[in-house]
Amino acid sequence: MKIRLLLLSFFIVLIFHALGCGNRANAKPKDNDIPQFAGNFYFAPQTWPNVGNGSDTKFGLGLGGMFGLKMPLGDTTTSIGPHIGISHWSADYSKKSGGATDSVFVEMVDLGMEFQIEYENVQMIIGAGGTQLSSGMIIGGKTQMYPGLDKAQYQYTAAGLGFKMENYYIAVVAVSYSGYAHYADRMEIRGGMTL
Repeated sequence: MKIRLLLLSFFIVLIFHALGCGNRANAKPKDNDIPQFAGNFYFAPQTWPNVGNGSDTKFGLGLGGMFGLKMPLGDTTTSIGPHIGISHWSADYSKKSGGATDSVFVEMVDLGMEFQIEYENVQMIIGAGGTQLSSGMIIGGKTQMYPGLDKAQYQYTAAGLGFKMENYYIAVVAVSYSGYAHYADRMEIRGGMTL
């Protein structure tokens, strides 16, 4: 349903853009007045407040990107396309007494659609799609997945604000998950390059 809303928003922007182009039929089009390829790559330090025990680190790391189309509409640029993000959190248990566990980990692979609106270098980011959750522990150098959490499927949504500086951008994004995966809800600071 959320992906349908994103696609509907994209087509509404297309219609308004087409109407705007019709009103400027006698004007010579500029290179930046037509739909163009859009994309970004980012690295994201993250905070995961709900994972692990109270003494475990709450910081993780992520990588991701979006590829699609961008379309100017006056001073506003709208971009939409598929997004993929990979996030990883782990905690060292080797120094904890009374256990044989070396470490525990959670990995999320998000695949969905992302919608961005940019106005005067300020970005609004909205995303939604499916996620694959993998979680387990490492004991004696061997990985043991938690029951039911080996590539389990859930849904995610993302929303955030960012700032663009020429070909670079930084954004603060909140990511939330459905069902049991809500323990992986997090905040991330995306920093990267735009295409």
